Amino acid sequence: MLIIGAILSTLLVGPAAASPGGPPAEETTTWFFTNQLAGGAAAFSVAFGDADAESYLSGDWDGSGVDGLAVRSGRLYRQYDLQTGTTTTVSFGRSGDEVFVGDWDGNGTDTLAVRRGNVFLASSTGRSGVADIVFSYGRAGDEVFVGDWDGNGTDTLAVRRGNRLFVRNSVTTGPADMVLAYGRLNDAVLVGDFDGDGTDTFMVRRGKEYHVRNDLRSGPASISFSYGRPTDQVTLGDWDGDGKDTAAVRRVGVPLPNAPSITGARFVGHYGSSATPLLGVLGEGTVADSARRVAARAAAWAGFGLPTVPVAEFIATIANASPGPHGDWSVRIPHNEIRPYIEAMRSVGGITVLDLQPGQSDFLTQAKEYEALLREPDVHLALDPEWRMQPGQIPAQVIGSVDASEINAVTAWLDDLVATNELPPKLVIVHQFTPFMVTNRDRLAPRDNLTMMVHIDGFGSPEAKVSRVNELRPTPPILLGFKLFLDEDTRVMTPAEVIERLSPDPIYVSYQ
Repeated sequence: MLIIGAILSTLLVGPAAASPGGPPAEETTTWFFTNQLAGGAAAFSVAFGDADAESYLSGDWDGSGVDGLAVRSGRLYRQYDLQTGTTTTVSFGRSGDEVFVGDWDGNGTDTLAVRRGNVFLASSTGRSGVADIVFSYGRAGDEVFVGDWDGNGTDTLAVRRGNRLFVRNSVTTGPADMVLAYGRLNDAVLVGDFDGDGTDTFMVRRGKEYHVRNDLRSGPASISFSYGRPTDQVTLGDWDGDGKDTAAVRRVGVPLPNAPSITGARFVGHYGSSATPLLGVLGEGTVADSARRVAARAAAWAGFGLPTVPVAEFIATIANASPGPHGDWSVRIPHNEIRPYIEAMRSVGGITVLDLQPGQSDFLTQAKEYEALLREPDVHLALDPEWRMQPGQIPAQVIGSVDASEINAVTAWLDDLVATNELPPKLVIVHQFTPFMVTNRDRLAPRDNLTMMVHIDGFGSPEAKVSRVNELRPTPPILLGFKLFLDEDTRVMTPAEVIERLSPDPIYVSYQ
């Protein structure tokens, strides 16, 4: 991914508030991200924060071109990767230091700097330890901003006095290289690359109104828009890797949307992935259109005794014909590509199920890679043993298999995650179309906070599909799921036919 320009303001504008590390709803900290310089709804949201947080920062911690967040507690910084959902903790400086984020050496990765008086101590490594860049700039009382003012890939400083901005183009001691005036005395100022040209400029905020200037000259705003609420805390970042910085706002006490109940409902879903529509109908068209199609499909199942919940069964890890970057014959879809589907399903009252095809990895390892998404109340889990390879096996050359003990390890971990984070119960769906795909299936352990389901896959005629269900049907409390193939089945069974021919009828019906 091409890294264009550098960064982002580290300044968070808005009233400070304590934020929790996730679970208690009354203290939930939620970030709402937009990927455009315009008003409207958030593109996605993330629960992230600490009860003892002093401040929040944003930056590209791994050089991927997509920015993440960080929360500060004293001299510790917990950095959060929006693409993978993983966190990394580093220590730097002293507890009382004022801290900034920038790419100080032009290597495409953002690291920390602290100010003491008018002396700045920066680390170019991103690791815990001592500063390797030291310089002075401005006065001790100046308001400081970080940006790449000349488009050379290296971040430097600007200081503000009144509405005048004094810009320096190197991380060395010396006078300003440029002086300009922008905004009003009481404006909050942020920094970003708003047009993707590789050069950072200034934005001012007044309540929920934002005024962007796209060059480093005095003059009126180039773009104005509104977003969020006047009381929101705000940071800027490139959240989708397009080279342009946009806003994220933080709210305390605003929980993620309530999840649809998984009790007493029938689930009707589309299966697929954003990687290619060849993997299933879910990946066809835009994300919004996909969610609407799932909702329409679920509506066709109304009137058969149970309320219906639309489902996006998203293939989050895809078994691959080559070892891939992880060397395990499985490709991961980044978190930020999955989040739009989660948000779109929320908009139609549905849920998202993350489907894992682990290749030569294992289900627990891959489930943990998506822990940040599974912490959300409407995100559930599916395991696909067809693509669980043993050492030396290649996906699509053999049908994979998994033992109940490996599934039990996953469900024990997920059950604890649900309990610890006070989440509503989650679905765990196990795909199967041959007896040997799940060995020792009768040893699957029930979990207090999970609803287990065996989903009978396999295409063919209605008669063959019904026969397969009768052969592999799980026994309660494990529920039945059933898949219909829009292209491969010789005739796609209607909802009425499924209900009539399968007794008891399936609780989850998916279409591929």
